[in-house]
Amino acid sequence: MFKRKKLLALICCLSVAISSFVLVYAADYVVSQDGSIGACLVHAQNKIREDRKHADATTTVSIPSGGGTASTSVTATFKYVGVSGEDLDDFGEYSGFGYGPNGCGYSKDVPNDNYRFYRAESSHQATYQQGVFSVPSLINTP
Repeated sequence: MFKRKKLLALICCLSVAISSFVLVYAADYVVSQDGSIGACLVHAQNKIREDRKHADATTTVSIPSGGGTASTSVTATFKYVGVSGEDLDDFGEYSGFGYGPNGCGYSKDVPNDNYRFYRAESSHQATYQQGVFSVPSLINTP
C-alpha cells in the first residue's frame, strides 16, 4: 500500500510538472486569421512571446502538391516600452516587412532587457494565380 501511494505521488508530481511546461509554452500572445485562395490555405499571424522580449509576424500559404507558388507579404510594427526605473517612459518601435513565395515573416527582439513589447500591428497579403487574400490589420496587445 505504501509503495502504491509513493507511485501515485510521483505520477501526480510529474503530471503537474508537465502541465506547468505546457502552460508556460502556451502563454505566448498570438493573434491570427485564416482564409483561403481556392484550394490554398492562408495563415496570417502575429505573436508576442510570453516574456514580451520577441515579436514576429508571418504570412504562410499551403499550396496543394504541384500547384506552383504564391506571393506573400507582411508589414508589421512592434511597439515597446521601458520597464525599469529610469526607462519607464521610454517608448520605441520597429517597423518592417517581409515577402516571399509561399511564406514570409518579420521579427524583432527588444533593444535590451529593460524593454518589453506591448503592441504588435501587422497587415498580410497572399496572391495565388488570380486570387488574393488580405488581412489589413491584426492587432495584438498582451
